[in-house]
Amino acid sequence: MIIPKKKDRSTLGIIDYGLMTCCGCLATHCAAMSISQPGISQIALGLQIAGMAVSLLLRIILANAPAIRVDSLLYSFAMIAAVFATPALNGLLPEGGFPREVLPAAVLTWMVVFGSFFNWRDGTLLFQAIPSIALFGLAGVYDTYRLTPYMFFGFLLCLATMFARSQTREMMRQAVQSGYFNRPEAPNAPTDFPEESEELFEDIKKGPWRWQAGPQWALASALGVVLLSFLGAPVLQVTFKSLSGTIPFVAPRINRPNPTPSSNGGQFENMATVSVGRGPNKSLSDKRAIYTANLDKARYLRTATYDSYVRRGWTNSPSSQSADITDFINSANAAAIDEMADHTEYKFTIRPLQPTKLLPTPIETIQTNNEGLVIKKSDGAYEMNNLVSTEIEGTAWENTTSQPVNAPTTLVKQILTTKSIANVSRKVIDLAREITKGAKTDFQKAQIIKAEISNRCKYNLNAAATPPSEDPVEFFLFSSHEGYCDLFASSMVTMARAAGMPARYVQGFLPESNNSDSQGNYVIMESDYHAWAEIFFKDVGWVVFDATDGAEEVPGSGRGASTDHLPFYQQDWFKTLINCLIGISVILLAYFAYRYLEPKSKAKPQLSDTEKSYLAFSKMLYKATGRRRRPSETPHEYIAALSPELGDGLYLASEINERLVQNLYSATPTSVDTIRTSEDIKLLRILLKQQAKKKPS
Repeated sequence: MIIPKKKDRSTLGIIDYGLMTCCGCLATHCAAMSISQPGISQIALGLQIAGMAVSLLLRIILANAPAIRVDSLLYSFAMIAAVFATPALNGLLPEGGFPREVLPAAVLTWMVVFGSFFNWRDGTLLFQAIPSIALFGLAGVYDTYRLTPYMFFGFLLCLATMFARSQTREMMRQAVQSGYFNRPEAPNAPTDFPEESEELFEDIKKGPWRWQAGPQWALASALGVVLLSFLGAPVLQVTFKSLSGTIPFVAPRINRPNPTPSSNGGQFENMATVSVGRGPNKSLSDKRAIYTANLDKARYLRTATYDSYVRRGWTNSPSSQSADITDFINSANAAAIDEMADHTEYKFTIRPLQPTKLLPTPIETIQTNNEGLVIKKSDGAYEMNNLVSTEIEGTAWENTTSQPVNAPTTLVKQILTTKSIANVSRKVIDLAREITKGAKTDFQKAQIIKAEISNRCKYNLNAAATPPSEDPVEFFLFSSHEGYCDLFASSMVTMARAAGMPARYVQGFLPESNNSDSQGNYVIMESDYHAWAEIFFKDVGWVVFDATDGAEEVPGSGRGASTDHLPFYQQDWFKTLINCLIGISVILLAYFAYRYLEPKSKAKPQLSDTEKSYLAFSKMLYKATGRRRRPSETPHEYIAALSPELGDGLYLASEINERLVQNLYSATPTSVDTIRTSEDIKLLRILLKQQAKKKPS
């Protein structure tokens, strides 16, 4: 008997490989991006796509050959090899691969990559989900890549669909082995019924396997998990927030290259000269973690100070930051400490997540416990003496005087330079003196200046650059009225100096309180990079004045907001889109290569006249009675089961059935038999229609 060719629903196909490729790629991408390594992500994705393509090709070649059953053994060897090969392979990845603190993520990534070459059956293909889930767990704990939850939801949808498809195939295999389901959709299943339809495939759900989980249920369940996560996660977060601080946690080191000078002025490196008003700033919207800190509260963390305004930015006078021990006793740092009439002491810990020389410390830091690794500068800032990522512990003082009043009348030479108004615009000087002429103390003057800047200007990360012919501070205060922290701080410093107070421009970090736990552990992001003014007061020392505090933000361009000032082809979303399109193109290319480059099968044999007659006879009986022949029924049993519905047509139906069975399995039909059978089927159809009309409705 000839069975028409139909899509085999009982074997793995390109959809299944595509689903599990997405699962693995999503997991490894999140793991790599949690340490800010897109290069690692690209390598892992490329190897996985290649591995899955090899597995699909071998699946097609081996088909039902006995060799396909060794995939589980080879997969096990691949997992073991990944564990032992990780140290060597990790060193070949960009930037040295995964840091030592998160080496398990490297092991799991190589497990997913190695395993992708040996996914020849459902079992090994589904096993890929195990290391993938573990990778998502690590990325979720580190919480340094904000897209991880969304990618995990996509992973769940793909995995649920794959599970449903695998479950359907397993149910079909069991049905074939039991003899219940012997339709052509299952390979090598004997059948004496050549008709094919979707109803035959669905018929399996009416038997003992009716409770199998179909794709619809799987997708609904996955979407339910997503919805529950969005609704339940905030509740759990609030419920357990008080307990979270009791759990020790070591964040991963973000293995990124040490910052270098850039068009943005080298914000993440202590530069000899810092430009301001340089235009849109993308780095201040970057949510990548670069330090962790243990502090008693969110504090300004100083990295560098500047005392000389040079119209386009800030630099230092020759004597202001001398590290010579003979000058240190008269330094700006020592003077600030000596001015503190009363203070309290507190401890802090700073841990870089990447090798760096930049060390943010609180104001005023007195000492650190890593003197051999840390350089103390005369302005009170600190830096590493080498590219290290060592945890630094230190002690700082905080002024406890109720309130600053006036600047001291005499200053050491290192602080005297902070009163210079050289290169400051005449309009800026006049504005500062005009608005402070009624103030009785220097502290009141500083408060008035801060309020004037905050009310006059808006915070905008996307503000245009200052024209080359303009002074940045003057242009900011009188023309554009928009900028970010560098212009706010520069305006505060220059106007304070114009009002007679010693002030300096400071760079550092201001961690956000919502990036901390109850034990004072802060995660410091690149977006926390900041600039502010420090004014020197008698009996107090350096006091922070941040004019961005209270300033209105331009919608969508506030602190931590995304920036879209770059051309579209340089935007992150465009780069991500291109990477996605490349991945989709590779998958589609593999699919079309599989579909259109496979050897064309020979022409399908045609059904015999007797087979066509039996198909027509069966369909006619099904339409007349509403009952299809079951897989386990012989043709004679089928007619006997229909006898109550056939009525007067039973005799003719039995005669036709007998003749067809003989022609199918024993006698060779003649043309006369074929014509007679065709005519009898037409007669039976008419008889059954007339009989149906006579039945009461």
